[in-house]
Order: sequence, then structure tokens, then C-alpha cells
Amino acid sequence: MFARIFLTLTIVMSGAVVATLAQSNWPQFRGLGGGVIADAVAVPESWGPDENIAWKIDIPGRAWSSPIVWGEHVFVLTVMPGGTDDSSLQPVRPTETYRARSLGGSMTGADIVKPTENLEWVLYDVDFDTGDTRWRQTLHTAIPSMPTHQKSTFASETPVTDGARVYVYLADIGLYAFDFSGNEVWSVDLEWVPRKDWGAASSPILHDGRLYVVNDSEAESYVAAYDAESGQELWRVAREEGTNWSTPFVWENDVHAELITTGTGGVRSYSLDGDLLWELHGMSSLVIPTPFAAHDLLFINSGYIADSNRPVYAVRAGASGESAPGRLS
Repeated sequence: MFARIFLTLTIVMSGAVVATLAQSNWPQFRGLGGGVIADAVAVPESWGPDENIAWKIDIPGRAWSSPIVWGEHVFVLTVMPGGTDDSSLQPVRPTETYRARSLGGSMTGADIVKPTENLEWVLYDVDFDTGDTRWRQTLHTAIPSMPTHQKSTFASETPVTDGARVYVYLADIGLYAFDFSGNEVWSVDLEWVPRKDWGAASSPILHDGRLYVVNDSEAESYVAAYDAESGQELWRVAREEGTNWSTPFVWENDVHAELITTGTGGVRSYSLDGDLLWELHGMSSLVIPTPFAAHDLLFINSGYIADSNRPVYAVRAGASGESAPGRLS
């Protein structure tokens, strides 16, 4: 049997907390605040198969994509064998298939897999209260264009929603919009590009009717904006970057709103129309963490395990131009 995702929802048995959860949405990767969570929110200190679980469902496939929530809807993206039992979707067992650097081993060609049969990319809508599946829609069926590492998946990007539609970005396949009844509203095909063997992972973000995506690869890296209503590409800006996995972040500060992107070549801030505002160099050799804002500052970091350079930066609003670490404010 192929691997399965276990989607679980935990609820603290407190009337105030349940009411708070029921009124809150989690519409994108890392939630409304892009990772900044209020200290007052109470969550369970522990949970397990039978502890603090409201319900549990079994969804076929394997994906690092996070669930998102809007009202009574929980949207989940997965990828599964298209009618076959493909061993590349088996769970990762370090002692058998991957000898991680942290365990004293090194990566080998055996850690990289490329299925030879069709995979199916599927979006689920699950009822928040019961765990029942409202609908499932297949986005794409094909043999993947490139391999991926056993530590990653072919569906690592998290969807985003505005409460009327749910948007799915698959960097090597396409961009999709569905309404809450499961009807496809529009789709945009995207070209496959070569990237490092961990595949893609940067998720889309939604701001003021626009979808922003970053597609950093070993070929033609870019950041782009799409109209959420129609799927029309509004602008695209080339980036001097290699493969990265960081999700972009819209920073609404006292000066203006900025689209913040990180990469091995540096941190870049763009206006919401794609103009470069400032850039900061000095990141590590692989960049994954997403920027976030708190206390009127923008926080940026990267820390690849094999890199001695693992910076953390705090940036004030109103920066401009190009700068080295410690000189941007």
C-alpha cells in the first residue's frame, strides 16, 4: 500500500477557545499573519491518535502541503499514484532510504526518485466539523517531469483562499482557481524548469486581489503577480537566483506595502507592481524560511545545515537601494 496522509484537527475543550477557532480562518501557508501567532491563543499541550482529536481522516498520497481553513472548509492538496502502487510515495525511513547528514550520512543518487507511472494531483474539500469529504478534484495527471528527493514531495506548495475561491500553485505544472463548490474557475499552464533535486515548495500568497508567486530554479527564475479574478498574469520580473524554496511575504508597514522574497542571491523587496525597492545580500547557500514581520520590523533568516553562514536580519521600514548586512535600515 502507498503512504497516506493523516489529516487531524485538534480542539481544546473550552467554550471560549472553540468559539475563537470557529471564527478564525487559516487561509494560507503559516496562517493570516504569515507565522506570527497571538500569544493568547490556547492550544493543546499534547495530542495523539486518541487525545485532543475531534476527528481523523485518511487521505491517500503523500504531500508536504499544509491544510488551509476557511469557515467550515478545510482544503488539502495531495499527490497519489494514478491507479498504481508507486514505491516512490512510500514514507521516508532514514535508516533505509535516506542517510541524513544529521545522522552522519551523505546524500546519494538512491535518495532521488523519479516515478515512471502517472501521478495524480488532487485537491480535497473536507468539512471542518465532521471530517467528511465534500468534494475532490483532480488538477493534473502525468508522469513528473523531474525527480525529487525522498525528503520532499511532488505537492509541497500550500494552497491559499480568499473565502470565495481556493487557489493552488504547482510550480512545474500550473496555477488553478476553484470555487467552494469544487468547480474550476480558471487555470494557467506553467512550463517545467530544471531545479535542484528537492523539487518546488514556495507557496502562493494572496493580497488585495492579486496572487504572488516565486519560481526560483536553475534556469529562468522569476517573481510574478496574477489577477485572482481572471488568472491573467499582471507582471513578471526575472531574478538572478538559483533554486530556492521560500514563500514570499507581503509586508504592510507604515511606509508602504512591500513584496519580500528571499534567496541565495539575497533578499529582495519589490513594490506590488514589481519594481525593485531594495536588496540585501548575505544569505546561506540554501534558503527555505519565509520572512515575517513583528514589532514594526521585518525578520529574515536562513540556515542551511552545511553552511557556516546562518544569518538573522531585522529590517526597518523605508529601506531602499542595495546594501551589505548591517547597513540596511
